[in-house]
Amino acid sequence: MRVALSLAGLLMLTACGAFDQFAEAKEVAAQNMKDPASVQFRNLRHCPESREIVVGERNGKNSFGAYEGFEDFWVKRRQVYTVGSSSNDEFIALMAECVGMTVDEFQSGMRADMR
Repeated sequence: MRVALSLAGLLMLTACGAFDQFAEAKEVAAQNMKDPASVQFRNLRHCPESREIVVGERNGKNSFGAYEGFEDFWVKRRQVYTVGSSSNDEFIALMAECVGMTVDEFQSGMRADMR
């Protein structure tokens, strides 16, 4: 009986949105912002080929208290990546993993797309 009640309670929490599968990624993505508590998130999802990587958009406030606009971000192992925030090599490796390719395959595909 207790197991059934516990399971029912867990299902209710999940159904009402109390369980957030992206909570850790949001925490990591907000921690280096000016006002972490006010960061807005949208379009959160796992990369197609790596559930270890969370991708989404975040919007934070600047020093004047105004929102700056949404920017793309990726979180892997409590590390946040944004366009221009890490080395090219790190970012390319992350993108390659996100789509299930090796770095060489990913770079070859990028070069082919640019032709």
